[in-house]
Amino acid sequence: DNTKNSISGGTKLFRVPFAPRVAIAFAAVALTTVCAALVVLTILAVLGLDGFLTVPSDYRLGVLALLLIAAVTTGLLAVLLDLLCWVTLRYLIEVGPQGVRYRLPSRRTLPFLPLHSGDLAYGEIKAIETRRETATGFLRSSTLTVYSLLLADGRRLVLGGEIPWMLPRRQNWMPAGTAAREIAARARLSLVDRGAVHWSGAAV
Repeated sequence: DNTKNSISGGTKLFRVPFAPRVAIAFAAVALTTVCAALVVLTILAVLGLDGFLTVPSDYRLGVLALLLIAAVTTGLLAVLLDLLCWVTLRYLIEVGPQGVRYRLPSRRTLPFLPLHSGDLAYGEIKAIETRRETATGFLRSSTLTVYSLLLADGRRLVLGGEIPWMLPRRQNWMPAGTAAREIAARARLSLVDRGAVHWSGAAV
């Protein structure tokens, strides 16, 4: 379960559910393994070990280039998945009797770094809002339902987003919506729907 009551009573912890964390970790390990295998194959090709490349010598350079491109591409994807795995393990929103403690990924940097943390008293929260953010990327558009806290000093603290097509399911990637509703109830504020926002480029 992504929500857990603590012993102190009245405090709730919101984390990324177990199933998505395991899925991301498994994908990260698998992709890292594939990357390592491609690197080994590329090294063997560079060394020119007899019998390694059973293709005509005229095509060996092309095969080596393909192996190198595949290794680099897979390596970059593995790094992104490893970082995402780390973020899902560290993500935390703690809603207590006096305020909120958080450890969240930054939306100003890619990929998902650095994490930032802090504490907020309920009196510092001016409003709680949700909006649907649609980002148009290179190949497709993606939509997230994003939940945020508007603070008295003018800052906007993004709790996270929910993927619309996953909402009917029991678990989502990040429990931002549940945490936002809990914070709204304790701060005696309404959850305000700000409508839709469109971004041109990758969602950050």
